[in-house]
Amino acid sequence: MFILTAIGVHHSQIGRYEKGEASPAANVLKKMANTLDVSTDYLINGTTADLAAENINDKTLINQFNKISELTEENKTIVSKLIDAFLFNRRSSKN
Repeated sequence: MFILTAIGVHHSQIGRYEKGEASPAANVLKKMANTLDVSTDYLINGTTADLAAENINDKTLINQFNKISELTEENKTIVSKLIDAFLFNRRSSKN
């Protein structure tokens, strides 16, 4: 009940949000995010891994994505550059 008090929304309205029957207004979403100490982006999209799982059907790619997310920033940059180079090379060879 804490969140209901903090954001000033009736419990039945929260139920509608949870069921996908309604969407909170931007100001309510911001209050929710502040109360839960998360970003509004997190409330809307979930984690990066959640987004990847929703948009990538290939389980091998999802597993690779999750492993990459655990790398150091330096290693993530290397992987990103490798992918960019591969995609650039592939686009160039199609032209």
